[in-house]
Amino acid sequence: MTKELIIIAIIALIIYLYYQQNKPKAKEENWIWDSDLTLSSLNEEDWKTKYLNLELEKEKLQEQIQNLASPQQDTTLLEEIDELTLERDEAIRSRNEAQQEVLALNNLLKNKTQEINNKDKVLTQIKKESRQRETALETKIKELKAKLKDLEKSQ
Repeated sequence: MTKELIIIAIIALIIYLYYQQNKPKAKEENWIWDSDLTLSSLNEEDWKTKYLNLELEKEKLQEQIQNLASPQQDTTLLEEIDELTLERDEAIRSRNEAQQEVLALNNLLKNKTQEINNKDKVLTQIKKESRQRETALETKIKELKAKLKDLEKSQ
């Protein structure tokens, strides 16, 4: 039991040391603290460049603030919003019109197919009736021919 605990402790120590070794090191800055606790730079050029960079960032931020606060930009944004809402409304209107047109065409197609089906039924009924008439006429003709033969034989 104690051997197992020792082995586990050693493995944990190895893992800890491995991660400590692979941990990214913090960036070393050019700042040091003097004995009287004042912040100073290792060289004067670093101070100047940092100061100039901070001034540039300050100017950029001030410009951005002015641009955001300008009423001209507000009106342009409002105009853009109005234009976009108008475009959206027109698109919705045209979509609705297209849907109505599709429905109308669909109804027209259904009506035409119904008409065709009805005409087809009427046509088949007429054909059936004409076949029945034809067969009835043929039988009538046969009967009449038979009577004619009978009459010719009797004379």
